[in-house]
Amino acid sequence: MWSPLLLARETTYTELTSNESTKPGGVSLQENRGSCQGLIAQNGRRFPAVPPTVASGKLEVKRLIVMTDTPQPTSTNPPTPACTWPADPHEPLHPTVLYFEQECLVVNKPAGLLTQSPPGIPSVEAQARRFFINTATHRATDSMEQCLIHGPAEFDYVGIPHRLDRATSGALLLGQSKPVTRKLAAQFEKRTIKKIYWALLEGLPPEPAGTWTDWMRKLPDQALSEVTESTDPAAQWAELDFQVLAHDAGVSLVEILLKTGRTHQIRLQASSRGWPIIGDAEYGSRNGFGEAFDDHRRRAIALHARTIDFWHPKLHRPVVVHAPVPETWHQFAAENATKLRPLLDTKMV
Repeated sequence: MWSPLLLARETTYTELTSNESTKPGGVSLQENRGSCQGLIAQNGRRFPAVPPTVASGKLEVKRLIVMTDTPQPTSTNPPTPACTWPADPHEPLHPTVLYFEQECLVVNKPAGLLTQSPPGIPSVEAQARRFFINTATHRATDSMEQCLIHGPAEFDYVGIPHRLDRATSGALLLGQSKPVTRKLAAQFEKRTIKKIYWALLEGLPPEPAGTWTDWMRKLPDQALSEVTESTDPAAQWAELDFQVLAHDAGVSLVEILLKTGRTHQIRLQASSRGWPIIGDAEYGSRNGFGEAFDDHRRRAIALHARTIDFWHPKLHRPVVVHAPVPETWHQFAAENATKLRPLLDTKMV
């Protein structure tokens, strides 16, 4: 069972005056009657200048999380501090925060929302930037220590070590600083991050479990990929493991462990074998999934990043985060494949 790091120690501060805490070049926290001294001694550093949103003469910190060096067990479905995701009436699609701790953020991306986009186009990146800024300006007090260390300017950065297709939903990992993002990206490059997907396929694979391997390439100037020969100069090796979890009424719920991360890999490998992902018309699906938007780019497919398992660069321990499937999946199962519903309701702990 996961033991939250934030339970290490909680301390309430009522007053830090400029005479007690301000020193040239920065602010050194001192606690009323001394319990903050352990934090200063442990970290061995002074805090940079207090953010401009905090009055210089007096600082009231309602909740400060004091981290310890005590080793923590693996995190599974860890509780996340209360955070406010920025609401915007012009952006109807909003990710849900699944995990946020020490500059690592995992959100549940809705289908139809881009991971990254140019300015002015809705994306997870743009919303996450506002989320980090909100956090830095004390709208989420659980990141107060980080705010004091970095200041608001640092929270304008959003690191994207990997992406999900626009039509895909599920767990997306982001970094709040360049050092953390670089370390997360290195894990993706070394393939040490474990990514598990769920997919609803048209038809039933003949084997209940197995491995799919192909040479594939991205088509030039198109948002599509195709299977190719190993001799193709653009060929990339693609590999995944799959397991059929359930089957009903011509629909298979399949769990996929992605071993390589190629463009549209799961979509192509399933389709090329005759079992396209439901709703994925670009790869041969004959069935709709979710709302039938006029703009096909906004349409969802039945592919969901269910789990991400990574090594936290700052906490130095593994973190496992599970993303619940969207309501679209439950609606589809209720109308088309009722035997899949119990599995879709499973709470992974």
